[in-house]
Amino acid sequence: MPVAAPPPAWLATGVALRIPFVATAAGTAELVRVAPGPQAVVAQDDVAPGARSALATTPPADGRYRYRLVLPGEAARAVALRVRPVSLAAVGDVSPGSAIADVRRHGPSWHWAKVGAWLRSRDLVVANLETAVGTGGTPWPDKPFHFLSPPATIRAMARAGGVDVVTVANNHGVDFGRRTFASGLRTIRRAGVLPVGGGTDLPGALAPAIVVRGGLRIAFVGFDAYPPFGFWATAGRAGLAPGTVAAVRTAVTAARTRADVVVAYFHWGVELHTTPNAKQRRLASAAFAAGADVVLGAHPHVLQPVRSRSGGRLVAYSLGNFVFDPGSAVAHRSAALAIDLTKDGVRAHHLRRVQIVGSRPVWR
Repeated sequence: MPVAAPPPAWLATGVALRIPFVATAAGTAELVRVAPGPQAVVAQDDVAPGARSALATTPPADGRYRYRLVLPGEAARAVALRVRPVSLAAVGDVSPGSAIADVRRHGPSWHWAKVGAWLRSRDLVVANLETAVGTGGTPWPDKPFHFLSPPATIRAMARAGGVDVVTVANNHGVDFGRRTFASGLRTIRRAGVLPVGGGTDLPGALAPAIVVRGGLRIAFVGFDAYPPFGFWATAGRAGLAPGTVAAVRTAVTAARTRADVVVAYFHWGVELHTTPNAKQRRLASAAFAAGADVVLGAHPHVLQPVRSRSGGRLVAYSLGNFVFDPGSAVAHRSAALAIDLTKDGVRAHHLRRVQIVGSRPVWR
């Protein structure tokens, strides 16, 4: 086959369509846009037999495109392409361990029954995993609450909830010690979910997860800016990515070199406060200055403002609860944040409201 791989069925807005091939004859290879009209040659290359080459074009707008691929010595081929933004859903605190009685009573997928279909229809879902993961360990001393979620709940989060990426950088990630934390990272990955904001050492905790959707490379990083700060990783100790300006600059700058879009998820703020504080604003500014396109937040257990910034950027200071036993009447109202991403950043966003009924999210 002269074409190295089938052309993609869809691409994210702003991503180039690239068709690699091996020429079977000498001549001019052309990629012709057939629709929307007028018909035009959008890429061409003069090739020799056996030469490797590629034809590329960037569709100028969203929509459905038809191309004709003409290779020397070959019959022309039709290429159909849809161009649209990547749909990202971001949710707040997910902690089956905070509602373990409901898990035991109803099963690990029960929490996702009312919201899972919509989440699975998104291209990507990211959440704050507000819990240790495993079946045992030693509770961290001098903490009033310890959350531990069984592995089955993580598999359900992936399959029934459609969650692709989680930040583990929060004040419950190491609730049952560093050994349980490290094994929990392996459990998360085995479930098909990418963890960020934690690792077996500091470089691992700061490392991004890179996900590609529609040819768009999206990097996720996570940071913990809430005590106990003993949870933080060091060069030789497992733990969380520190929520400091220096760590944010390091991680976001590195992620930016590998991705088209960077999403930074923070654990910060004051519980039940509906407005961000100075520290939240300072860390958000540091993330944007280092190259982040989207800044997300959790910990307050209630919604805080969602604000657009210039240059296709967005900050959601707190996404509230999602799968969580709220413990407070005001923390029962929350939302999922739907974001449309292009190569230029955030195209659009909206909140889809939820009510936490018991510990299960239900669309409002």
